[in-house]
Order: sequence, then C-alpha cells, then structure tokens
Amino acid sequence: WVDLNEPIAAECAAFSKTFGLRVPTREELAEIEATSRLRTDNDALYLTAPLIYAGANEPWILVPTGFVLSKRVLLTIRYAPSAVFDATIKELAPAEKFEPTLAFVRILEELVDRQADLLEASGRDLDEASHLIFRPEAPRTKLSDDTALLRQLMIRTGRTSERMARIHYSLVCLDRMAKFVADRAH
Repeated sequence: WVDLNEPIAAECAAFSKTFGLRVPTREELAEIEATSRLRTDNDALYLTAPLIYAGANEPWILVPTGFVLSKRVLLTIRYAPSAVFDATIKELAPAEKFEPTLAFVRILEELVDRQADLLEASGRDLDEASHLIFRPEAPRTKLSDDTALLRQLMIRTGRTSERMARIHYSLVCLDRMAKFVADRAH
C-alpha cells in the first residue's frame, strides 16, 4: 500500500514508474460524475470519493480522495490528514506482507466506522438542540435572552444538519465504490 498525502510530482512519477499505473490529479479526484469516479484502466480500479475532514470545532469539509487498486498495489491519494488512514497504517504496519485488497477493505471499514461515529455525535447534538428549543417554557425576563438563545440554536441546528448531509453523501459514494469493486474485482 502506497499512501500519498498531498503528493508532489516526483512522488507521483516514482509511483507510476515503479507500478506502471497513472496517479490521478487532484482535479480528477474532484470530478463529480460517477463515470469519472469509478473506472478501470490497465487492469486497475480507479476510484474516488469525497471524504469528510472533521476538524474539532471547524466546519467539516469534503476532501476528494483517490484509490487505485490493482493486484500488486493499493495507492491512496489524499489532500488532508486523516485519522482513518493513520489508524489503518498503524494496524497494518506490523505485517510484513499483506494483499492490497486487505488494506482497501480495512480503510473502507475504518471510514464507515468513523462516519458512523460522526453521524451519532451529530444526532446527539441535534437532539440536544431540539430539547432546548422545545422544552417547557421557563420564565424569562428579557426577550433579548430568548432571541439570542434561539439564534444560537438555529445556527447549531443548521450546522448539524449540514454535517449530517455531508456524512450521508460521503457514505453513498463509499457504497457505490464498494459495489463497483465487488462487481469488477477478480
């Protein structure tokens, strides 16, 4: 497994020379058409999916991530740090040798687990905001306090809904990727 994080041209060229496979560019990874995201070329599967980069209190962003899977090697191309990739690297590092498909499957499993955790946390956040919004009325003295609280809760609810939509989109793309690999892998 070769993991390229923010690869430079020399790294891409070295990979291509060693394995005879093309490294997709960042622009290619960002394509949204399914035919661009899932294809075969030179006996390898070229796959891309937008993966969630979830910083602590920062907005969650979708980062285009690529996979090139062949019988000899798995290449991952990413443009953000990832706890999922780090965990998989740590898990597989002690093994002297492993099949590319094992690394690919372990990455997919870690991605789904991580996104399930994010979805669960977002659901809890939305439930908490909902309970605050729809709680029995507590006596208030100032309308401005209620207005400020409602504004904070609306922002929180909107942010959480946006996060959940991004998780859903990323999971749908991973599902398509897994089905594509299952249909075409030998």
